[in-house]
Parts: sequence; C-alpha cells; structure tokens
Amino acid sequence: MKKILVVGPALPEWSDMRAIAKSLHFLSEHYELDFIDPLRDLNHHTDKLSFFSEWQRKIESLLSKYDAFFGFSLGGVVLQQCFDQLEKPNKPIVLFSVPSFSDKLISERLGKVISLIKEKKITPAISLLNQFVFYPYDLPSEDLALADPESAALRLSSGLQFVLETDSRLILQRTKLNYLHLLGAESQLVNSNNVIVSPSSQLVIVPQAGMRVLQDNLMHCTDSIVKFLKGRLS
Repeated sequence: MKKILVVGPALPEWSDMRAIAKSLHFLSEHYELDFIDPLRDLNHHTDKLSFFSEWQRKIESLLSKYDAFFGFSLGGVVLQQCFDQLEKPNKPIVLFSVPSFSDKLISERLGKVISLIKEKKITPAISLLNQFVFYPYDLPSEDLALADPESAALRLSSGLQFVLETDSRLILQRTKLNYLHLLGAESQLVNSNNVIVSPSSQLVIVPQAGMRVLQDNLMHCTDSIVKFLKGRLS
C-alpha cells in the first residue's frame, strides 16, 4: 500500500489534528496515512532558520519512506521550502490553504493573533484565529480549555510567525514539481492574492470553502485529490 505523509498546520494542541485526519478518511482504503506535527520539536530557542533547516533534514530522511506528501498551512509552507529536495524523486505533493507569501491581509490578521498571545491572552487569540479559519461557517461550540496554555501559546505564536516570515515565491517560480493546491474560495486568510500559481502546478479553487477546504466541501476536494493521486501513483 502506498504511503502518504501529512504535515499538519500550526495548532495550539496536536490533538486538534483529529478533525483533519478524519476528513482524509476517504483515502484510507488505498493509502496508508501518517500524520506529523510540524511543531513537535519546537522550543523557546527555535527560530525560523533552524526550524526550516531541521525540516529539510527530516524530509531528506523521509523521502524513501513515503510515496506522497500532504501539507496543511504551516505544513505546506514546510513542504514548499523543501521543493528542491522533493523535485528529483518527483514525489506527488498536495497543499491545502498554503500561502506563497504574506500580503497585507494575512499579515494584519495573523499579527493580531500573535499580539494577543504576547499579551498572554491565548484563549482570545485562538478565538480570533478560529473566526478567520472557520469562516464562512459557524465557530465550533466546543470548550477552548487547554491542557497546557504555555505550550499552546508558544506553538501558535511561533508557527504563525514562521508563516508570516516565509516567502516561497522564488521556489515556486522555478520548481518543476507537478503539485496540487486546494484553496478555499471564501478564505479569510490564504487566498488568490497571496498564492502564486507555479507553471507546473494545479490550483483548485474550492467553492463554498474557507481555510478548512476538506471539512467545508469534502466532495469537491475528494474528486480533485483522487484524480491527482491516481494519475501519479497508479
């Protein structure tokens, strides 16, 4: 069975990945999926350079173990920074709501979230981020209680800051990778203004979807993903 590595987004707690994992269940009949936390080795001394350098080493070590790679938001930014390594073995890549760079809109909105975290207002910060992430649908009614607020604050502030500080345009302009990128038509963060289309990529604008393209319009995403993987991994 072919194996897919899924690099998740910047989440306050990795347990929040369950909803995304559930939305990929349609692939489990034909593919084995492994999920990895992009922030699992994060500490207070981790800066952008060391973060991406370490991930380039990780991807290099994982290339022979996986047949395809998926990246959500920060996880997709990680994969974009590793495109040179992924190009030679020509691994299929699927990106979900991944900015190519940070424009004024995403900088202002994520900047407000980071500012709240720095003010030690982690719960209001998550609430504000959720407003952007879940749009155009209702926010979840679940409790925002955190098992480890200090860890959640570090994870979220660092992860979002890495996204804001990273510009992948030069990489995307020169890559020859044929990758699939799914982007929500209603997204309040990542949109066509901060995503460039690589000459070799396939960009799919998912209708009636925001940042959570799979959860918002699974049927539309399923068709695109299945067709893409079937063409590359059959």
